[in-house]
Amino acid sequence: MDFLKELFNGQSLSYEQLEAAAKAKGLNVVNTAGGAYVPKADVDHLNGQITTLTGQLGEANKKLEGYDPNWKQTSEAASQKLLQERFDFALEKGIEAAKPRNAKAVIALIDRDKLKFADGEVIGLDNCFSVFETPCFSRFSGV
Repeated sequence: MDFLKELFNGQSLSYEQLEAAAKAKGLNVVNTAGGAYVPKADVDHLNGQITTLTGQLGEANKKLEGYDPNWKQTSEAASQKLLQERFDFALEKGIEAAKPRNAKAVIALIDRDKLKFADGEVIGLDNCFSVFETPCFSRFSGV
C-alpha cells in the first residue's frame, strides 16, 4: 500500500485529483472483491503450463503415429464404445428404477433415437415410457 502514499503526497485528495494522480503514475485500479480479477503472474504461469502441455501432447501424438498409424481412429472408437456402454448402463438402470415386469422387453422396444445421454443420465426416458402405458400393455408391476 506504499504506492498509495506516493499518490497522496501527505495531503488529502478529491476523487478527481486521485484519479489524475493514478493516471499520471500509470496505475490501474481493479475491484478484486468479486473474485473476477486474476493476477497477471497467475495468468502467465497458467499460459506457460498450457504451452508446455500442448507441446508434450504434440510430441506424444508424433510418437504414437510411429507405432500405430490408426491410433486416432482406435482411440475415437474406444471412446465411442465407452460412451455407448455408459449409455446402456444408465438406460438399464433407469428402466429398472421404473420396475417393469420385463425389463429386457422394455429395453428392446424403447426408441433409443429419442433419448439423450448427459452427465451419466438418460434424458427423455419418461417420454418413451408413455408408449407402454395402455390398458392392454401394462409394463409396471404395480399397475
